[in-house]
Amino acid sequence: MNRDYASHWLQTDLKRSQQRIADLNWLTNRVNLTQESKVLDFGCGDGGFASALGEATGAEVFGFEPASELRNIAKNIGLQILPSPIGAFDLIIMRGVLQYLENPFERIQELSKELRGNGSAFAILMTPDRDSLQYRRFGTMPVIANEEEWIRSVPSSKMLVKQFTESGYKVRKQRKMSTYLSSPYARPIHDLGSFLKASMVDRNWKLNLQQSHNSTMRAWPGNIFNLIATAC
Repeated sequence: MNRDYASHWLQTDLKRSQQRIADLNWLTNRVNLTQESKVLDFGCGDGGFASALGEATGAEVFGFEPASELRNIAKNIGLQILPSPIGAFDLIIMRGVLQYLENPFERIQELSKELRGNGSAFAILMTPDRDSLQYRRFGTMPVIANEEEWIRSVPSSKMLVKQFTESGYKVRKQRKMSTYLSSPYARPIHDLGSFLKASMVDRNWKLNLQQSHNSTMRAWPGNIFNLIATAC
């Protein structure tokens, strides 16, 4: 089924808004941004996260978004949208973006040329992890099951940490359980029961998950990773 990505992306709800706040808090507690800082939100969507980051830190935040409908919304809320991701940035954010890229780390390497140098950083947020138990068991997970027509790759957090480290970055990765418990979608007892049922009883779990965005299990430890890679 050929659906419009922008329309799908804009189907927001309270929990998505809460997830943005959780990601914003995690990032601002670990990266020191000031009014002199320049930030690029690569794949900024409707600009909500980038705008909130600018308000919270005073940093000058820019967005880059290839989808015209989302780009226009971001402009309308006052975000500065760049025609191409070029500049000299202290921080480049890629939030929920890597899975839509054919070669995620190649794109990261290209963007690294736009960092100011030592002390500048990448923030990889809200990214599905192919190393997760759920993905290895079922070949999918709730966060991507309803978007598979747009998914180009499911990143491996272990491989990404290795690639960043080998490229001279210092990497800080949020702990799996911390990422999970900070998610508004997490319901630990329910999620555990659903996982065990799917593993032992429900042979159609993967199919059901792909057909319904309102799956009974919306989160699992390790499905999503956040990391900050700082240039040394």
